[in-house]
Parts: sequence; C-alpha cells; structure tokens
Amino acid sequence: MSWSTRAFIKASLAWLTVSVTLGVAVVFHPEWGTFAPAAAVAGLLGFVSMVLFGLMYHLLPRMAGRPLESDAVAEAHWWLANVGLVLIMGGIVFEPLHFELSSAMVLVGTGLSAAGGYTFVVNLWRTFTPANAPTTDGEREGHEPVRPPRRVIARLSILR
Repeated sequence: MSWSTRAFIKASLAWLTVSVTLGVAVVFHPEWGTFAPAAAVAGLLGFVSMVLFGLMYHLLPRMAGRPLESDAVAEAHWWLANVGLVLIMGGIVFEPLHFELSSAMVLVGTGLSAAGGYTFVVNLWRTFTPANAPTTDGEREGHEPVRPPRRVIARLSILR
C-alpha cells in the first residue's frame, strides 16, 4: 500500500474521531450547538473525502494498469487537504467566539482544500491519459509496470 493511501486512510480516521467527538459534545452540551457545523465539516470533508481519496489512490491506478503519475503530487494533495481542513475547522470553531481572523481562516482553508482537490484530479487524470500510454516495450519509461497477481491471472484464465 502506498504512502498516500495509508496517509489518507489514517487522516480519515482522525477526522472521524474529531467529528464524532464534536457531535457527542454538542448532544451533551446543547449550548455548544454553534459547533455542530464543525462536526459536520469534519465528518464530510474530513472523514468521507479523505477515505475516498485514499481508496481511489489505491484502486484507480490498478484499474488503469499503470502506476500513479506522481507520488509527490499525492503527498502535496494530502498536505493541502489536511492543512486546509484544519484552517476551516479553526475558523468555524472561533467564529462564535468573535475571533477576528475566523473568516480569513475559512477562506484560506477552503482555497487550500480546493487546491488539494484539483491536484488529485490532475494526478489521476494524467495517470489515465494516452500521454502515459505504454511504450513499445509495454512499459512507461522509468516506471515498473503494474501487473495483477498471478492468482488473479489464473482465475481469469479459468473464465475463458
């Protein structure tokens, strides 16, 4: 499993913990209801998005039969998405406390999260594009080909 897959899955579990904790806190302390949007953002943008990114980084290159275009871009995506989400959450949490920079935190965090999403799209798009098609040798320059395990090949040959 790649670093990006593990990192996104672990981040999703951390954001799920934050979301559930905030949700439980709001239930037991109704006066904290202003923090309910933060619980929702942590759950949707944190848990759901991060787990989907992790799964897609793992599955889609295998479906394409090619390695991911750039592991460095996937790592940059992880940092953009998580730092952006921390800023969004901070802005949401500090807004009811009348913190002057809370709106700016949400704005910058949203921009970072969006930039992370765009890097994800570009990275996977380039993984699937014809420009990355195999060379005459059947392999891309400088990359090890992605091949299914032998047991999968054996099972597929039974289906013929």
